[in-house]
Amino acid sequence: MAFERFENIGGIYVTKASISNRGIISLSQGACNSFNLNPENAKFVQLYYDKESCLIGLKFVAEQSGAVANVRFRNTSLDFSAKSLLDYYKIMPEKTSSYEISKLDDEMIVINMKSAKVRQTKN
Repeated sequence: MAFERFENIGGIYVTKASISNRGIISLSQGACNSFNLNPENAKFVQLYYDKESCLIGLKFVAEQSGAVANVRFRNTSLDFSAKSLLDYYKIMPEKTSSYEISKLDDEMIVINMKSAKVRQTKN
């Protein structure tokens, strides 16, 4: 048997997105690591929406090009405001929810709006 010592206590490895009821989209630290997102290559995000499939598309870019949202990196996530997109398409969640995300071949990260799970609140 070969045990490996785990040194990353407190790290977040789940790849997920959350959308708040105020229009803030956050990607977990696990998603940032999985999709190689960092402050150098993801300063801005271009937003897309597929009405038929209920998918939000995200393309992270290093330079401002066209309509983009500013990205903020936190200790355990990144976030940005997508309130205008969520309001325009009438898809704003009533409560903060988590969503499944994946990456398409063309470097677009996709949030599946049909996979919403309402975040449990602490009592």
